[in-house]
Amino acid sequence: MANNAFSFTGYALASTYDAKNGGYQIASLFSGPVYYNLPVVGTSVKGIPAQVLKTGITANAIVEILPNGLVTPGFTTKILTDSTVAALATART
Repeated sequence: MANNAFSFTGYALASTYDAKNGGYQIASLFSGPVYYNLPVVGTSVKGIPAQVLKTGITANAIVEILPNGLVTPGFTTKILTDSTVAALATART
């Protein structure tokens, strides 16, 4: 049976992708790890090139929370996590 929720650790909120310098711009770097438990529906996971957030923490994936209802495109919450896409995909299935 498929899971209806998955857990992961987030370290920062990303704003936009910086095509010139590479990597995502950090909107908010958390003071410590934040533990999320999100539904599988309404979220997407994608891999990113390794991006160092701070000493000892490297972001490997983004979990994107898609908004409900009618909203302007692009207004999604993007959470940077040190989990790999493979680990997140396993947790989501």
